[in-house]
Amino acid sequence: MSSRSSRSTTTDAGRSGPGRGAVLLVLLLALAANATALRNGFTIDARNELTANRFITEPGALVELLSTDAWAGSGAVTGFWRPVTGLADWLLWRASGGRAWSFMLAVSLLHALAVWLAVEVGWRLGFDRTSSLVGAALFAVHPVHCAVLATPLGLKDVLAAALGLAGWLALLRVHESRGTGPATASALAAGVLIALALLAKESAAGIVGAMLAVALFDRFRGGVPRPAARAVVVGWLAIAGAVVVKVAGQFAFAGGGPPDPLDFGSVNPLTMLAPDARMFEAVAHVARYLRLLLAPWPVAPDYAFDTFSLGVRPLSASTLVGMFVLAVLAVLAVGAWRRRCRPAWAALALLAASYLPVSNLVVLVPGSGFAARYMYLPSLAVCWLGALALASWPMPRRLRLAVVAVLAGLGLLGSALQNPTWRDEYRLWTRALEIVPQDMMVAYSAAAQFIDSGETAEAVAACDRALGHEGYAPVLEPVMAGWRFQFRMMRARALLADGRADEALPDARRAVAGRPDRHDWCRELVGRFGRLGAWDEMEIVIEDCARRTGDASVAADLRGLGRRLLLEASDRAWRRTEYGLAARLLERALAAGETDPRARLNLALALLADGEPERAVPVLQELLRDAPDEPLYARHLERALREAGERRRRPADQPR
Repeated sequence: MSSRSSRSTTTDAGRSGPGRGAVLLVLLLALAANATALRNGFTIDARNELTANRFITEPGALVELLSTDAWAGSGAVTGFWRPVTGLADWLLWRASGGRAWSFMLAVSLLHALAVWLAVEVGWRLGFDRTSSLVGAALFAVHPVHCAVLATPLGLKDVLAAALGLAGWLALLRVHESRGTGPATASALAAGVLIALALLAKESAAGIVGAMLAVALFDRFRGGVPRPAARAVVVGWLAIAGAVVVKVAGQFAFAGGGPPDPLDFGSVNPLTMLAPDARMFEAVAHVARYLRLLLAPWPVAPDYAFDTFSLGVRPLSASTLVGMFVLAVLAVLAVGAWRRRCRPAWAALALLAASYLPVSNLVVLVPGSGFAARYMYLPSLAVCWLGALALASWPMPRRLRLAVVAVLAGLGLLGSALQNPTWRDEYRLWTRALEIVPQDMMVAYSAAAQFIDSGETAEAVAACDRALGHEGYAPVLEPVMAGWRFQFRMMRARALLADGRADEALPDARRAVAGRPDRHDWCRELVGRFGRLGAWDEMEIVIEDCARRTGDASVAADLRGLGRRLLLEASDRAWRRTEYGLAARLLERALAAGETDPRARLNLALALLADGEPERAVPVLQELLRDAPDEPLYARHLERALREAGERRRRPADQPR
């Protein structure tokens, strides 16, 4: 910079930059758009990433946090290494005591920083003052960002974007640096910032791709001052080093991949398709992305489409629209190259480079085929293109300002209304079920929230709708079979929460039959039936699990759990003076293999308290045979024999 006034900035080339007042207005728009999200809590995957991640919550686990998979501290696996995000999460957790507001405030401020950087980067790419401000303003309020900005999990997206844009800005400033020293310093700063961005989230690779495309444009089409060759080499070597560090760390610290290909969140259904089929899916996703980028209402949490209904035909509507969009973008790119329009070329390059990694065409993204949260950076490219279109459209200046004001107002309104959807899990998933009722993940998560809130009928209905949904590609049948067993389990949970054990039993047995490896399901079902007092059903589930698991230790553990539940229920019955019930429960436990002598003693005492000393006598006699020197057994046996004799001598017309 050669000079700076209170109203504008000026480069050495003499271009007048955006005024400070206008930039401040754009930043206020960014903060206002996210104001209704500041009260949001930990939702979606926050348990794995934050609240149950001991590497985040425990102050002495920072080294493990920075050298493992992003979710390793919660026992889950993402397949990604994100130490910069982990460090930011760790610091925020320490600063606020694990309160969600600190994460939401950080997300909001980082978004404002990304918007300011979008102004600066856009201007240095060749946008005029108005276009750089308009593009950033539309980016600031775009409602599609709700999937990122309305949840603490969005920290990694905005952090990666802000660091990546800062790195791009540093590289662009190489052209403005006087002398090789400042130029080299800017180039090195670009490499460091890009490294930090990639270590925050992989989405920063889109910025790297756009930087490379712009560098090629500058090399072959000219139009900007050429920096010192040494600075350029240093900058790109630093950026290449950043990429190498990210890739090497990814393989070294997060190379395990998802643990279970049939579990929610662990499988990307596109992995089941051949490369040519994935290509058509990627093209079809272009149309879906375009719809949300141009008309971002409503935005469904996390997943915006039922990605498990795969098998897109080459001539399907979504594929044809995607092909048309790609053709239009290709024509625009050729036109930008031929006309030496650097801003349009940069916007198109960012759009392509930020979409390609999440298209699942080149790299398969674990756990997801399509998600609205991937559109944070692509939306900036679309906003830049929109600003260029408005600037080139022949219309009066006031009308152009009115159009921008209307678009910004609609964006503010859309963001303000959609942000509270992420306030809590119940609101999140029930709203999502209204938007995409066919989405399996949404139906499953909504059913869990219905169960927790006591709305069991709604939970059963969500499961029934998911189980009855058809139209999946045949290649995905193994995945869908796993999901159906998940829904059988969820349906059993709902019915058990409603006290309908007899109706829940068929679903429970089918879930166990389909996934005998899910020992946690078996334990949960045994516990739920036991707490309901559905002892017959509980024993059926225990035997089903024991037979199918093929693991003697697991079978023994489940039978032991069933006996403990019976003993605990008998204790509660005893405290309520329901001695007959206590005796029946103890008899069940003994028949199931309980060997603790105290259980037999308690059975005898319950029978005595219930007025059945005759039945208590053989129990106590058996105890004495096993422990003839135990005076307690002898004393109770003497009592039982005495009471039994009194009952026999009692006249028949007297109550016994």
